[in-house]
Amino acid sequence: MAAAPQPAWLRIGADSVTLEVLARPGSSRCAVIGAGPRGLIVAIHAPPAEGRANAELVEVLADALEIPRASIAIERGAHGRNKLLRIASVNPAALASKISALAQSKLSVR
Repeated sequence: MAAAPQPAWLRIGADSVTLEVLARPGSSRCAVIGAGPRGLIVAIHAPPAEGRANAELVEVLADALEIPRASIAIERGAHGRNKLLRIASVNPAALASKISALAQSKLSVR
């Protein structure tokens, strides 16, 4: 049985996973809403000011994926809703599987 193909917004590298995220700052709760054609959709409570939304986005994903916050870096989109994140990992394939499952689960983090 073949493995399901990875979505276009999720790429596996040698020592990291790169994913596109659509952040929704100012939401009433923090949650991974799901995935769309442009990436993983994450609602965050913090407003998009002074980096608070970016910090909370990293915190929400780190908690949901059970990884250290320091392993997540915002590569592009620090000042917009569309972001490109790089997540360092010893086992990128396992992390990508976890992200794919998270995208389908619609997990409410806080």
